[in-house]
Amino acid sequence: MSSSIRTRFFAAVVVVFLALLAPRPASALEPAYTAGSTQFSGGPRFGTDNLNFGLGIRGGHTLDNGLYLGGSFDFFFGESEDYWYLNRYRASWRFWTLSFEGGYDFHIVDRLVVRPFGGLGAIGVIGESCSPLGCGDTSDTDFLFTFGGLLHYFVTEKMFLGPDTRILVSNDTAFVLGGHFGVAF
Repeated sequence: MSSSIRTRFFAAVVVVFLALLAPRPASALEPAYTAGSTQFSGGPRFGTDNLNFGLGIRGGHTLDNGLYLGGSFDFFFGESEDYWYLNRYRASWRFWTLSFEGGYDFHIVDRLVVRPFGGLGAIGVIGESCSPLGCGDTSDTDFLFTFGGLLHYFVTEKMFLGPDTRILVSNDTAFVLGGHFGVAF
C-alpha cells in the first residue's frame, strides 16, 4: 500500500472518528400514542390446557412516561365431558382469571403501540359433575403470575384493535392468544 493511500485512509478514519465524537442534540424516544390516556378493551381469547374459548376485558392507564398500570379479567368456557362407567357421568369446568398488570408502552410508528407486561392475580376453576346419584359443584382458586405482550393499532384517534398473547403460570402453565378492540380517552 503506497504512503499516499495510507495517509488518505488514515485521514478518513480520523474524520469519521471525530464526526462520531462531535456534539449533537440529544434525542429521546418518542412517547407512545397511549401516553397520558386511559384505555378499555375487550375481545375473544383462546387458551391451552383445557381453557379453550373465552372472553376478556382489560383496562388501565398509561402515564406520560409510558408506564402502564391496569388489570384484566377473563372467563374461559372450558370443557364438558361425558363418560360411561356402568352409568352415564358428566363433568364440566370453566375458568376465570383476574390480574393486576404493569407494563411499558413503546412507540413504534405513528399509531402503533407495543406493550410488554407482567401481572399478578388469581385463577379460578368452577366445576360440576353429575352421576346417577345427583350433581355436585366444586371450585378452587390459586395464585397466578402472567406475562405477555400486546399491540394496539389506532384505527381512529381514540379507537384501537390488535392481538395479545400471554403465558399464565399457576399450578399448571397455559398459553393464551387473543384479540381486542377498545377505546382510549
